[in-house]
Amino acid sequence: MAKHHKYTLQVAWTGDQGSGTSRYDAYSRDHLVRVANKPAIEASSDPAFRGDATRHNPEELFVASLGNAKRILFLQNGLLTTSRGADKQVSGASEGARRASAGAP
Repeated sequence: MAKHHKYTLQVAWTGDQGSGTSRYDAYSRDHLVRVANKPAIEASSDPAFRGDATRHNPEELFVASLGNAKRILFLQNGLLTTSRGADKQVSGASEGARRASAGAP
């Protein structure tokens, strides 16, 4: 029988600067990622989307989770026999989203 794993967290937007999201440039992209009994992660959007470059962004955290998941998968399946804290550099890339136009699929 397959095991079921559930992960619950909270993403709290902290970027309201007094007028909510009334304009694209009127709010910060800052947010906190909270998991019970763990330190909060101060995060923001990627700087390309007006985020704070001193905070982690969701894209970085996504790439980190994929890199770690790959290592764990290899270890669980015996594809890596010894791991002694070796660092691994992982990277990801994305292309800018295209805006949908009227009538576009």
